[in-house]
Amino acid sequence: LLTYFDISSAEVRTDAYRSGDPVMIHLFETKQDLYIHVAKLYFKANWDLMGDNEKKKWRKSFKTILLGVMYGMSVKTLAGRLQVQEALAQELVNTMMGEFKVLKQYIDKNMAYPEKHEGFINQVYGDTLRSRSWRFAKKSNGSFDKFELLKVQRHGINWCG
Repeated sequence: LLTYFDISSAEVRTDAYRSGDPVMIHLFETKQDLYIHVAKLYFKANWDLMGDNEKKKWRKSFKTILLGVMYGMSVKTLAGRLQVQEALAQELVNTMMGEFKVLKQYIDKNMAYPEKHEGFINQVYGDTLRSRSWRFAKKSNGSFDKFELLKVQRHGINWCG
């Protein structure tokens, strides 16, 4: 007996429902492609003038953006991945997160949680997991190592659940 499971959108779908983002949930429930949805918002009438290869490129770009934001990737890193200027990467992120506002709030909340709770990550069943980077993030003088704190923040969204 062979079984096939398509989990290609499992993480995005999970975060859509966990965050309660009504736009994302509607897109999933009506079987729409959320990356194409956002690309159409960004390009407006120009979307229909693009060829299939250009549309595929931009769909992939918006998928990279959403997953990147979900995993705490910086705009600078996204710009490098997309091979675009940082200003354009920021504009694309703003378009996507402007459409999925509730998801953005969920991401921001979970990324901020560990810093406010001594490195603990907001888990479904309580604060049972501490970021392994927390011990390096807080310096002896009470200040934070910026690089290590960013790791802790990424753990806040990557490990929530």
